Formats: sequence, structure tokens, C-alpha cells
Amino acid sequence: MRSAASPATRVEIRLVAPCAKVRLQGWDSPLSIPPAPESLDAIAGTSWPTAVGVSVGAATRVLCVGPADWLIVSEEEAPGRLLEKVQTAMGAASLRAADVSQAFAIVQIDGDRARALLAKACGLDLHPRAFGPGACARTRFANVVAIVDCLVDRLTDGAIDTPMFRCYVARSHCDYLVSWLTDAAAEWPAA
Repeated sequence: MRSAASPATRVEIRLVAPCAKVRLQGWDSPLSIPPAPESLDAIAGTSWPTAVGVSVGAATRVLCVGPADWLIVSEEEAPGRLLEKVQTAMGAASLRAADVSQAFAIVQIDGDRARALLAKACGLDLHPRAFGPGACARTRFANVVAIVDCLVDRLTDGAIDTPMFRCYVARSHCDYLVSWLTDAAAEWPAA
């Protein structure tokens, strides 16, 4: 794990331990793809997200990153087991699942300056009203393709406190991204 944190910036950047990741896609015309089978709800632990830009779940997180394009991430399941569960749940739907566990690294960014730090690297509107918990997007982030997911903004006395984001990035770009974020976080000097 790498960390770039200080009490002054209150931004922490760290690598998340490797975990299971499955990509589920449909390649037919978006107009002809039937909705995801209800049996997939059990994997998410809630209703399967069908709107692009929505993420749900906790231990198993499902990110809808495009029409008929989902990233399923589990910190509890082994990659092969997660893939098997997804394939079983999708039944005869015109969808395809692939284990992408080794393809993506996960960089977690949290702290009260997390949104400001992420805003330096991408064109997403990261204001809490536009990109709050349960929002995700595939974007260019610090000149690499990444998926950004907002996991939580804890509320304390009605105020937003400590947002937490995860960036899914190609494993080959992980060191670059951590270095870029660490350099960008240096802007906030000690008080």
C-alpha cells in the first residue's frame, strides 16, 4: 500500500488489495438488448443498476459504466467464483461475462480534499449534488482511461464529510496514477 496523506491535506491515496472483477457486456444494439435478468439482483444485493453512471452494492459493487456494460467488483469472492455466479445468474441473456481481475488496479482516494484532487485530473462535475455516492463514470483521468466511483460521503451534522472514491485503472497505469495524484495533492501546504 502506498499513502500520500497528511493532517493538513486530509487526502489519502492508497492501493486497494487485489480483488475479483468481472466485466459484463452486451454487444447487440442497445435497443435490442433485453434488461438484465432479475437473478443478477442477488449478486448486487439490491436492484441491478441499469442507468449509466449508477453504482450499487457494498461487499459486491456493480457499476453501470455504459449501455449494457457493467463492472462487478467483489472483495469477498474469488475471481473464478464471482465469474461463475454472474454466468449462472445471467442465464440465457444476450450478455457476456469475462474475468478482468488482473486487468484493473484500484486506487482509493479519500479525505475532505478528495473532490478537489480528482477535479484536477478530469472533466467530471464532481460536486456532491452531481457526483455523490452511487455515481460512477468512465473518463479520461490524468491522461489515462479510468472508471471513477463515489462510494460514500458520510454526513456529520448535515455537512458532507470525508468523501471516498475509487479509480479503476489499467494495472500498467497504476504507478503513474498514484504518482500523479501524490504530486497533485502536494498543493495543500501544512497549516
